[in-house]
Amino acid sequence: MSRIYLDQDIKPLSDFRANAATAIRHIQQTKRALVLTRRGYSAAVVLDVSKYEELMEELETLRDQVQQSEKNHSGPHMVKAVGM
Repeated sequence: MSRIYLDQDIKPLSDFRANAATAIRHIQQTKRALVLTRRGYSAAVVLDVSKYEELMEELETLRDQVQQSEKNHSGPHMVKAVGM
């Protein structure tokens, strides 16, 4: 995911409500997330659909890799006695 520009990609929820179409166009063009704040605290993140799908595919791939790794490293382990 592209890095967030603090001066452009963090907006109050009230600004987003007032300018939603412009904000969505900006998100689609930059492919960066928009962090929405409420009362000065982060409240939500808005992502371009294609970026969201990329993240979900990457997450699924990583989960599959972890599960495969766990399967490969689990199971009976035999300890070989030294000097016997």
